[in-house]
Amino acid sequence: MTSLGWPRRLAAIAFAGLLLTSCDWNRVGFEVVNRTDRSLTIYYVVEGGRERKYSALGILLNANDCTKGTLVARDSAGVEVARRTEPICNHERWVIGTPP
Repeated sequence: MTSLGWPRRLAAIAFAGLLLTSCDWNRVGFEVVNRTDRSLTIYYVVEGGRERKYSALGILLNANDCTKGTLVARDSAGVEVARRTEPICNHERWVIGTPP
């Protein structure tokens, strides 16, 4: 049995880590960008019109998923600032407010 030696082992580990971190196929997420001057909380409207705090992992289960639903952005006083009714899909972005 041959030994790779520490430099080669370290290089192999670094290469494997690079491969794993550069693969985006398992990433789950829907990005929300807040361009308002208010602190916002995002809610997902569930059956019956109730709202619960939004969690991408609670809605989308794999990298190719989309789901129907409504997202609501509320400020700290509970005032609705924005609403999104389009499908919620991984690797998409909802920009709230106007660009700088």
